Amino acid sequence: MNISEHDLSQIIESSQAEFLIIDIATFRFVYANAMACANLEYTEEELLRLGPPDISGGKNREQILASIKPLLEGDINKHSVYAIHKRKSGSTYHGEVHLQRTVFNDRPALVAFVLDVSQQQTTLLQLNSVIKGAALGYWDWNYQTGGFDVNDRFLEIIGESRSNAGTVSSAWLGKIYPADVELCRQVIQDCINLDKPYVFEFRMLHCDDHWVWIRGSGAVVARDPLTKAALRLCGTITDISRQKQNELEREQFFTFFQLSKDMMVIADPNGCFRKVNPATIEILGYTEEELTTIPYMNFIHPEDREPTAHETHNQVQSGYSCPGMRRLMKGIAWFMAPRATSPSINTW
Repeated sequence: MNISEHDLSQIIESSQAEFLIIDIATFRFVYANAMACANLEYTEEELLRLGPPDISGGKNREQILASIKPLLEGDINKHSVYAIHKRKSGSTYHGEVHLQRTVFNDRPALVAFVLDVSQQQTTLLQLNSVIKGAALGYWDWNYQTGGFDVNDRFLEIIGESRSNAGTVSSAWLGKIYPADVELCRQVIQDCINLDKPYVFEFRMLHCDDHWVWIRGSGAVVARDPLTKAALRLCGTITDISRQKQNELEREQFFTFFQLSKDMMVIADPNGCFRKVNPATIEILGYTEEELTTIPYMNFIHPEDREPTAHETHNQVQSGYSCPGMRRLMKGIAWFMAPRATSPSINTW
């Protein structure tokens, strides 16, 4: 189906997005659709006497020109920016502005397609409050320009100060542990190409030259409405170094537990074995299933049961083992009689 120039004009005029054309030489609006006039609270005649600086909620002409310099000079053909726009009444709103070079009335011009993202911005501010309360590191990556902004918690996790935030932003990928870089790249590419949010773990370099374990998450939060190219990614990082250290210590303990030639057991406060090592099974002659169904007091000599119960209670209450308990637990190894060799096992 062919769309006529008249039909296209009707589509633009009835669009729920702002549509503006800017003459590059004069930096004035030469076209504004109905939504642009309504949102900015100007008539079309009024808007055509104005330009981007007149509706900016915080930037002057020089700042705006600097932000789109590559587009104006023809280095790129498309560019997207976030801007605060000011209405005639003085109120403001957040706009997602997609710009493209064109020719209008035989003059170089910019087409501006503007989406009002005030609600999204409000949601983002609320989310930032939640992130701050949860002590999460937050990052915001402009995928087009390469700008990479982070919050104070992000800097704190890797030991950097706000004064060095610019260095972190420009070299954040270089702070990732070399063996994790390729995985990081692949995860980000999948996030962008497949629109797939991610959560994965990697290491980053602390300013004190040690590696910090990070659980990172991220997603594409803005795309070009026409090409669907990724414009912006956001995410969080959490320091999980302590958790990783605990996991390592548990792995080391259970390796030692399994390989030890001494009897080692894990018991609960109710007096039951929860886990026994192979040496215990070999020495006592019971299967692990049998041992976990027999109260460990059955293996303690009758004369030692009362002090053992007393010290066990003290350990549970205090959270640590006392010397007396260690002696008694050593005694357990002596008084745990092997199944086939103890003549007095039936009296215990």
